[in-house]
Amino acid sequence: MATDEQLRREIDQLGRTFGEVIREFDGEEAYELVEQVRREARALQDDTTGEHRDLDSLLASLGPEQLQVVIRAFSTFLELANLAEDRQRVRALRHWEQESHPSPRKESIRAAIKHLAASGMSREQVSEVLGRIHVELVFTAHPTEAKRKSLRGRLRQIRNLMARLDSTRNLPREREELEATVRREIVKLWQTDSVRSTRPTVLQEVQRGLSFQPVLWETVPRIFSDLRDALAECYPGEPIEIPKLLQFGSWMGGDRDGHPYVTPHITHQTCLWLRHAALKAHHDCCLALGESLSLADHNDRGAEPLRSAIDIAREKWPALSDVLETIAPSETYRRWLAVVRWRIEQTIEEDSTSEYNGAAQLADDVELLRDVLVATHNESLADTEVQQWLDQIEVFGFNTARLDIRQHSEVYQQVIDEIWHAAHVVGVEDEIDETRRMELLCETMPYAANLDPVRISPDTRKTLDLFVVLRRIARRYGMATLGGHVVSMTRTASDLLTVLWLWKWSERVDGGDARDAELLLPVIPLFETIDDLVNAPTILRTAFATPAYREHIAALGAEQIAMLGYSDSTKDGGYLAAGWSLQRSQIELYRIAKEFGVALTFFHGRGGSLGRGGGP
Repeated sequence: MATDEQLRREIDQLGRTFGEVIREFDGEEAYELVEQVRREARALQDDTTGEHRDLDSLLASLGPEQLQVVIRAFSTFLELANLAEDRQRVRALRHWEQESHPSPRKESIRAAIKHLAASGMSREQVSEVLGRIHVELVFTAHPTEAKRKSLRGRLRQIRNLMARLDSTRNLPREREELEATVRREIVKLWQTDSVRSTRPTVLQEVQRGLSFQPVLWETVPRIFSDLRDALAECYPGEPIEIPKLLQFGSWMGGDRDGHPYVTPHITHQTCLWLRHAALKAHHDCCLALGESLSLADHNDRGAEPLRSAIDIAREKWPALSDVLETIAPSETYRRWLAVVRWRIEQTIEEDSTSEYNGAAQLADDVELLRDVLVATHNESLADTEVQQWLDQIEVFGFNTARLDIRQHSEVYQQVIDEIWHAAHVVGVEDEIDETRRMELLCETMPYAANLDPVRISPDTRKTLDLFVVLRRIARRYGMATLGGHVVSMTRTASDLLTVLWLWKWSERVDGGDARDAELLLPVIPLFETIDDLVNAPTILRTAFATPAYREHIAALGAEQIAMLGYSDSTKDGGYLAAGWSLQRSQIELYRIAKEFGVALTFFHGRGGSLGRGGGP
């Protein structure tokens, strides 16, 4: 059972070890100083009169080097204390699940499905509810919690070691070895800089985001497995199909608002990295599955579809003969996975003659494997190892996370004005109010691709170069690679149409492409300040009432995303005013979207500290 005493004991154990490390590496004087600050802080906490001022005096008397030791010591100790609290939460959750068995743990997926079943919802109703659920989690380029990867690695190692110490089966010798290893990791932690000495580059931010991929890759199939098990328990019989409930997005490498180093080249490189990370993970899954499925079918008729598919693949791609030569003819599953693995490799190499043209094709090949396993009475293998990979293909595709692009509305307004002036659409001295701007956007959009002014500023050329890159990415890898185009500080409907205009302009790239009409770019207004939130319903109504934008939304399946800024609205009006404005804005935006027959999704820019718009 998880108890407070257990948590206190673990924090005390980590604290004592940490104190020994400080004494060893910074000396007795540094250790005593940290201990003195700790005692004074405890005394201040216990003081009910409010007259205890010794801590103020102590801290005021410290020199820079002493303050550095104190700050580092307490920062590091709080990391260790947080680690212990995280472990305590896991213990508590496990305890609650064990105590409630066979009933589901509170707030679990199983509990949610049982609640729906108990409330009388039919199989069809639950299926309809699942079909309406879609969650996209987006990695931001402005992390509130910017802990170094090296620091996270040390803490993760300590957490794993502490978990092993929980075992009651450890021999005394093994326990001593584990405790010694924990101490060594704390030694490393104390001597690891908590912040970088240089600002990370954009591509380093992207790499940091990709460092989370293995955890997500492992966790996502478990979520889907829990959901399937819960549905099977509460609604036995015909399985309920689970739609694509979850996906990931990223701003890293695509957020240009106020970040001059996010160049078109960086955006292109980011898309390639995200794609390579996904393909590499799929390749690893295929290798692992090939190692696992050592089954020999010996001409089992149920495996005939796989044998036929292998023969077709060998005929289409003769190079496969060498790949399959070393695999026994009876190991049909391994032979088919060798074909799949080879095609993933061709996709990585971008061999257009044999690559997968999208994750759906890979999913079809893995589905075939799953179907044959079921037909040969290997449902348990199909429902676990193979289904896990299918879930990963569904969620991560060939791009790991969709890359959102973000830019400030004023930047795009300046770009469009400069293009119009250079092309003599308007005179340099002409005043362009919102009404006239909307008219010009609608009038010139059909021939935007014909406008390519030569004399424009470097900043405008960078923006046009961005749309060139986005168009080429969309043509080569499909729109699934790109997320939405977020317009910061959206203040007018023309801010949205300007993005559509520039996307239309990019059709000129490389002489055009027959697929361009199918490449639809979702435009996402970002309402950030209190005034913008108040004006948001009018902005969206005007956009929906404009034929060019309404046709664009219809082609996207009558779906619109609107982003709400929690950080800037909180800074602008305070926490309470921001919360009220956000609530009212969502109600009005939903009402207007419903009026125009548009399904509205809210993208909540929320998280972290109160100052960053965090909260329950």
